[in-house]
Amino acid sequence: MAPLRAAGWSVPAIKELSWHAAYSVYMNRLMTEAAIPPENPERMADHWALGWVAPVARLVMRRRWRRPARPAPLAPGAHAGPWSEVVQALDGLSVAPELRRVLDEAWASPLLPRRAKALAFAVIARGLGCALGEREATRLALVEGFPATEIDGVLQHLGSPALDPIEAALVPFARGTIRGRPAQLQQRTQVLQEILRPEQIVEVIGITGLANALCRIDVVTQLA
Repeated sequence: MAPLRAAGWSVPAIKELSWHAAYSVYMNRLMTEAAIPPENPERMADHWALGWVAPVARLVMRRRWRRPARPAPLAPGAHAGPWSEVVQALDGLSVAPELRRVLDEAWASPLLPRRAKALAFAVIARGLGCALGEREATRLALVEGFPATEIDGVLQHLGSPALDPIEAALVPFARGTIRGRPAQLQQRTQVLQEILRPEQIVEVIGITGLANALCRIDVVTQLA
């Protein structure tokens, strides 16, 4: 952040750049963990219809770029909820209300237990050195009934007698999503097929991608 500020970047601009970087991390995890081949999207550039669509798309995008950015303050009720510090730090950007919605829907989804999702977030936060994310995820895990005496064992050793079968599979998987080659991530995803239903695996991919992005964008909370 210091070089950006020295170069004259404003705080909102740094926050927006941080968001785009974190979003790229999120999309990377979604594509990689699910082993989605990039060939099909890339092949769209050669489609015959693109020659007709491209001029119109360029015109629309140029008009949008010329419009001044509009502040998008959070609604009064959007300041609460999981990871509210990060969302509030983005207040004023158009992404803040969307991030609040995504986090709330991810947390409310019944496909995976909340305790398992909180532990996945906590493990990723610990691996990335994200103190804010680890604190919030740990709090949520405790609210969902995970024993306080077992948290450190999970974060340090990725195991604990208190983990149920889903958590025991999800915790090491989450740790492996922080870094790793695509083949390694995809092999770990395949292992989940023996334990989880397909829709649960999709949610695991979404949750771990979201955690990886959120624990990187927490840098915005340090901007005054």
